[in-house]
Formats: sequence, structure tokens, C-alpha cells
Amino acid sequence: TNQKPTSKVRKIISDPEIVSLLQSISEIANKDGIQIMQIKSSKESQTKQEKVPADKFTPLVITLDLMSDYHHFGKFINDLENSQTFIAVQSFKINSQQPDYIKQRISLVLKTYVTK
Repeated sequence: TNQKPTSKVRKIISDPEIVSLLQSISEIANKDGIQIMQIKSSKESQTKQEKVPADKFTPLVITLDLMSDYHHFGKFINDLENSQTFIAVQSFKINSQQPDYIKQRISLVLKTYVTK
């Protein structure tokens, strides 16, 4: 049989679902052995490059300060990007944490959209 892989449909959240999305991100982090130091979200105005209708969607940026090793961080990113909600990694920065060279301090910026 020649079956196409089923692509997972990602959902775009509505405004009241932001709190539950942050909770879900926190639960994924706990499951993956990630320590969240801080998590915050903020809505942004759209840039010209974005290909989503500005009258329907508002960009939501989620900034996280994390403590993790590389392996757990990779699993966390994979789990986020495979979750039911559309989430994309916008950027991240990894700094070594002395004297603990195994755990890294990570600044992660995620992006999603909220329906209006």
C-alpha cells in the first residue's frame, strides 16, 4: 500500500487559551526535565514578512528562561513543535552555567498566533 503520511493539523489558539498554552508548555518542560526559571508572553504587531492575515491573527511571543542540558532541551523543542498547538522557535541562546557544565542557561523565544 502506498499511503501518504498524515500531516498533523496544528491549531491556532484564541485569547482565553493563552493561559492554558503556557500551562501546557510548563507541563511539557517538567516532563522533559527542563527547569523553567521564568515564562512570559506578549502580543506583538505583525511584521511585513508574515504571511498570516493581520485582521484574523495576532502574533504571540513567549519568552522562557530555562536550565537544562542539551539532550533534554532538544527533546523539549521537539515536543513543543509536535504539540497540537502551532508553536515555532523564533530564537534561542545558550550560556554555560558555572560551576555546573552539564546544565546550561537557555533563553528561548517561541512564537505562535492568537485568533482575534
